[in-house]
Amino acid sequence: MENVTNTKNVVKNVANENLQDLTERWLKKQIPEGEYYVELSDGSFDYLIYVSDDEPEIDRDVMQIKRVIAPVPSYEQWQAFNENMDSAIQTNKTLAKRLKDLKESNDNNVWLYQNIIRKRDAEISDLNATQSELSRLMYECKKFLTDNMPENKKARKLANKIDETFRTLYPEC
Repeated sequence: MENVTNTKNVVKNVANENLQDLTERWLKKQIPEGEYYVELSDGSFDYLIYVSDDEPEIDRDVMQIKRVIAPVPSYEQWQAFNENMDSAIQTNKTLAKRLKDLKESNDNNVWLYQNIIRKRDAEISDLNATQSELSRLMYECKKFLTDNMPENKKARKLANKIDETFRTLYPEC
């Protein structure tokens, strides 16, 4: 049963275009001698032993072969495949851990950035409120100076300085 499971896993990993090419070459007797995984017309899988001069040896009728899937690997090839698979699995685990760490780091950076933005927005709001209050006080001072000391040169000079400051701060006014 384990062999059938392994066979099905190997079958699933082979590209369809290569299957057609291998089947066509088998029909023309252009494939090397050896064992091959095959798919039968009923959807099941088996293997055949192909010898170029003889008819294929298989438990079922050759006409039931839908397609030749892949050569059956030798023991050495299978061991090398398993070693490569183990290495690939370990690499995938390492990459998954790195990805998780990067995501956590990114989430932390996003949180820090959002906090910095919130603090900056609060500071800007405070500065705007302070600027508005200072502008109101400056306007009151100018009004007081122009209303109560119209003849005082220093008061007029200070009122003009307040006007210049307003024009600098609020050029649109």
